[in-house]
Amino acid sequence: TAQVDGKKMEVYVSERTPKDASSGYGRQEVTVVKDYHIPVKVLYYDKKGELLKGANFSQFHKYEVNGKSLWRAHEITMENVQTLKKTIIRWPQGDRKMGASLEDKIFDSNTLK
Repeated sequence: TAQVDGKKMEVYVSERTPKDASSGYGRQEVTVVKDYHIPVKVLYYDKKGELLKGANFSQFHKYEVNGKSLWRAHEITMENVQTLKKTIIRWPQGDRKMGASLEDKIFDSNTLK
């Protein structure tokens, strides 16, 4: 179990290893809520097996998209435990849209520059 936004929830913990030998990570440990299949924590380890950084997902909100209920974090905190640098990404409530139609042209190389 894990605390997710103040609630105890059942979770899976799995390990991912990169296929690409040039990856800077040795492995990742991912904690996912069983009922919603959403990540709540990812720990990143270097090739020596030392913890490098961790990402914590919080402030989950429910979205209805094409008849499905999707839960998404509105805050992700990434902290490098070796350098103590931290990045926080927040989506203000109401600013995030799910299932929106996007035109292919917004993804061409000129637009993405």
